[in-house]
Amino acid sequence: MPYAAAAAACAPAEHATPAAARGPTRAPPAPVLQQIVLGVAQITRYARFFDTAISFDLGFLSFLPITSLNNRAYRAISANRLPILLSTTYHEPMEPTLCHTSALEYWRSVRIGQRSFRAIEDTRPLLDEPPRKGSLAEPGPWWLERPLHVLVPHNSVRRASNEAVSHVEGGTLPPRSTLDSMNGFRVCSPELCFVQMATLWNLPKLIELGFELCGAYDLSDNSYRTCAPLTSVEKLTAYANSLDKTHGKRKAIKALRYVANGSASSRETILTMLLTLPYRMGGYGLKQPLLNHRIDLGRRERRIAGKNYLVCDLYWPEAKLDVEYDGGNHEDPEQMLKDSMRRDALVSMGITVLTVTKWQLENGGSMNAIAHTVAEHTGKRLRYVDPDFTRANRQLRRDLLGF
Repeated sequence: MPYAAAAAACAPAEHATPAAARGPTRAPPAPVLQQIVLGVAQITRYARFFDTAISFDLGFLSFLPITSLNNRAYRAISANRLPILLSTTYHEPMEPTLCHTSALEYWRSVRIGQRSFRAIEDTRPLLDEPPRKGSLAEPGPWWLERPLHVLVPHNSVRRASNEAVSHVEGGTLPPRSTLDSMNGFRVCSPELCFVQMATLWNLPKLIELGFELCGAYDLSDNSYRTCAPLTSVEKLTAYANSLDKTHGKRKAIKALRYVANGSASSRETILTMLLTLPYRMGGYGLKQPLLNHRIDLGRRERRIAGKNYLVCDLYWPEAKLDVEYDGGNHEDPEQMLKDSMRRDALVSMGITVLTVTKWQLENGGSMNAIAHTVAEHTGKRLRYVDPDFTRANRQLRRDLLGF
């Protein structure tokens, strides 16, 4: 069946009606269903090249999204056993709840574009009926790495599978800890995911993740793209404090002391962490700046900059100090002119501007000099003690920069 014909035969639905609401439905006549299933199967071959998911509500099949199909249809198509599919009744399987690294991978993959979720108030009934072992092989997010990490309530219902790793969550989770993706699977919220990652990662990497979740940058395709924050420091802190005895809670709360909202890139995050983490963790213990803070310009400064406002990467308002990370092309004449106009406008307002390049960030000696300069402007005297600080600083740089 041609692609266009299959698409025309299936009217797109914003959200398909849950199978539980429809109840079991007997399949229509075999020839009709066979054509539709084959058409959807053909579309599936090309669907992975689209940026957005394609959803259909066929009433009796509920392909959500078509890239995953439902388990019975998928197995029937792959095994060329359409008669079995056509003669049986469809029942929706229990959907898996993604957690830990799978939840994080999912949230990173949907930073760009529109998302539609249904918050789940009470998670416990979902976890008490975990998905069948066979259903773990084909959950909705086909693009995520295997094995998938899924949440279960206790050891007796853990599933041993090459496709999935079970994580036990025996406590009572707060409302809205999981979200229904409306695409055949559920996912732990960014707040719960952060606490879960605290059980897997060391403190610096967890802090870096906090900046990412509360920041405005996307790393899903190894390039920087702006996007809306998934959460905030305030939401993460409130959620962690609301948990009962949960693995990762204490470490998550500790990490959040050093996280700030508003980072615009991973390098801004690293620069902020190097300057502000305490000595024992390898940072310079400086006061945390405001990230990507808006400065409204006066009439004179607007003429200089050609803009009504400017945004400072790392801004200390008491010291009127702006530290800019510049990882771009320094030889671009147009960009050099814009940077000069920007700097002149800020200087006109009494703001000091320091620029940190990619090379300086990656060089330990240069970063030490920058830290002392920032400390001088902010009235902070650095009192770290060697060799302990140097060892901690080198380890922090390895954790964040990889060398």
